[in-house]
Amino acid sequence: MLKPFVYLTAASAALVAAAAAFAQAPAPNQDVREDRRDIREDRRDIRQDTRDIQQDRRDIAKDRGDIREDRRELRQDLREGNKAGATAERKDLARDRTDLRRDQRDLRQDRADRRSDRRDLRQDRRDLARDRDQRGDERRNMAQQRRQGGPGQSTAMTAQAQPGNNGSGNSRTGLQGNGNPRGTGMGKGRGADHGKGNR
Repeated sequence: MLKPFVYLTAASAALVAAAAAFAQAPAPNQDVREDRRDIREDRRDIRQDTRDIQQDRRDIAKDRGDIREDRRELRQDLREGNKAGATAERKDLARDRTDLRRDQRDLRQDRADRRSDRRDLRQDRRDLARDRDQRGDERRNMAQQRRQGGPGQSTAMTAQAQPGNNGSGNSRTGLQGNGNPRGTGMGKGRGADHGKGNR
């Protein structure tokens, strides 16, 4: 009656060990997925920074064109003695210069952001390569453990099953041995009865 219990206990232990191994497996996979997501975000940020830089360059080119136009009109107003027009052109010139400085500052910031995003992209690629190697190592270790654990468990179960078979065989032998003396005793009894009958 104990043999099925022994088999169930060994099978349960094997299932628990397999479940623990698979429970530890998703961690490297999760790291790889996060690294890929970070890489996609870095690439998206770099594309956005590039678009911002291009827009800043267009704005700077426009500001410089406005400044050149303001200077030309200012010189014309000064030649013509148009003080009101010259005053208005000076205000426009100051405003366009302010816009130029702001757009140049945005350009420097966008360039810095793109450099930072490129550094993040290189780091995330290194992290992805490392996590892939780690995942491959863990998969190989799990496969090796399964290969080593399978024969060991079957050997253990076979070793547990053999004593039970021998014990049951011995018990049957013991019963037969006990039966033989009983048979011998019965034979002796019958001989004694026959002896009494002969007398």
